[in-house]
Amino acid sequence: MARVGPIDQREVERLVADPARQTEARGVLRQWLDASPKTMTYQQWLHRLPPATAQQPIAIVSSFTTEIIAPFLEVEAYLSGWRPSMRYVQYTQWQNSLLDPSLLGPSRAVAVLFHHAELLPAGARDARGAIARLRSLVEAFRRRASTPLFLGLVEAPPVVHAIGFGEDSGKGMGSLVAELRMGTAELAARTPDTHLLDVHASALASGDWYDARSFFATRSVFTHKALPRVARSIARSMACLFRPRRKVLVLDLDNTLWGGIVGEDGVDRIALGTEWPGSAFVEFQLRLRELRRSGILLAINSKNNEADARAVFEQRPEIVLGWNDFSAHRINWNDKPSNLIAIAEELGLGLDSFVFADDSAMECALVRSTLPQVEVVELGADPSSFMNRVLQTQAFDTLHVSEEDRSRAESYSAEVARRELQAQVTDLESFLADSDLRLTIRPAEPKTSERIHQLIGKTNQFNLTLERLPKEGIHALIAGGSALYSAALSDRFGDYGLIGALHLEATGDELRIANMVLSCRALGRGVEDAMLAFAREVAAAGGRRRLRVVCSRGPRNQQVFDYLGKVGFSMTELDGGRVDCRIEVGDGALPWPRYVHVDRPQEETTTQ
Repeated sequence: MARVGPIDQREVERLVADPARQTEARGVLRQWLDASPKTMTYQQWLHRLPPATAQQPIAIVSSFTTEIIAPFLEVEAYLSGWRPSMRYVQYTQWQNSLLDPSLLGPSRAVAVLFHHAELLPAGARDARGAIARLRSLVEAFRRRASTPLFLGLVEAPPVVHAIGFGEDSGKGMGSLVAELRMGTAELAARTPDTHLLDVHASALASGDWYDARSFFATRSVFTHKALPRVARSIARSMACLFRPRRKVLVLDLDNTLWGGIVGEDGVDRIALGTEWPGSAFVEFQLRLRELRRSGILLAINSKNNEADARAVFEQRPEIVLGWNDFSAHRINWNDKPSNLIAIAEELGLGLDSFVFADDSAMECALVRSTLPQVEVVELGADPSSFMNRVLQTQAFDTLHVSEEDRSRAESYSAEVARRELQAQVTDLESFLADSDLRLTIRPAEPKTSERIHQLIGKTNQFNLTLERLPKEGIHALIAGGSALYSAALSDRFGDYGLIGALHLEATGDELRIANMVLSCRALGRGVEDAMLAFAREVAAAGGRRRLRVVCSRGPRNQQVFDYLGKVGFSMTELDGGRVDCRIEVGDGALPWPRYVHVDRPQEETTTQ
């Protein structure tokens, strides 16, 4: 949580030890460490971190010494919202471990750090051979493992540029390293679940990053001064695998989206334009628009007269964001925590999906104390630093932006139109009949695996088994031809995108639903009926007599059991919060909904 001003060490210790305020603790400790990024400071806090409830096994594979990064990486992983169990493979073994991933043991992620001299020998005339060698290593790894892979190229030893080397311009080692860097980026972009890890840029940002004596003596590249930044680069990238991206950024208006107070200064005199400080507010809005295009919802929470606020959007041509770019508006004189709760209810999202940004230290402190699950960003008074403060929370980090992410803001705008229509009709059937709902069910593909992983990992309300399959598990199901399906929905208001997943397994005379998840955005529209009707047809096509699913009870999925009971499933309570649910697939069971047009595979899959 970004704050302005000094932070007391005792406050940091108190927050780190409080299980209920870990979101705030991570943000405050991050600021504390940034103020003193020294080895002893990291060692001090390493021993004060709360016990890890779960650790993610990761492997650091490198052509040079990296084990010295361990304390920095462990602390930075905590700051990023996850806890690691680390394994290091170094020196000559780095290439062997890519050729044979079993050498790494079970890993949820693998970071590969290599220095350019490992692939670019002295006297090389071009980088094509080095890029081909790296490609062969990555392809060999990917043939044997679906583990997420991060590639980090380091220029070590640094290339020295000097007059008198006799090299033609652009033909020296510096240009070859640049070529290798570009080839590494292109390889990461083309290879599934492979990502670029720019540890070199992170190291350069620390200033004195390279230790020449240690490199030649012990193959240790980075100085201790550079290790915190390198560790943060690794931890922050891997965190995208282990913690959900927050979905909503809620913003104040006065001295946040523009300079000044519109109710006092007037629409014409607030700071917004090409001159300082208005230029910084315009740039902030441009960056917010980019964030929205990546799938983050924007909302307004401002103490103001709504007419004054709307006048800025309507009358100032310099404004970048429009009124409709915000998925929810709370412009009133209510307290901001109450407004945040109302916005969460309107959008149908939990408060742990929210980031709140305000220039007022008092408003930020109030939200922190009353809604600890909300990430709070205190923007301060310098608009040129606003976006950096927002992004430093890491709340919106992601490795991949899907088509569903890009269309999320528009889909919430369409939801407003749906609610308006529903308010006008007198019954649900009329509303559904007028919505032109279209559901497309298709076998899962590699291109839909990312979204399926998001759905399975994040859906809590309509999730039958609460099983959280890792990415590699989903890849394995798709590659193995398992009966894993995706479901996409649209209506006359817009496209919901991919909103559901269904995994089926045949066992004897039963068809088992290994899992079924459905986004809360699609609930209550007959989609759940259509997905079960599809499962029933698959069962019948394979000669199965019944559908069965062993559901798991969670804190937020009671509606699963209410729904299954309503459509005819019998239920038997098992141990551990599990419920055995069954239904015979004879005549009349699980009919297709009348108001959903379903586009499904021409030939129903008969699972073996």
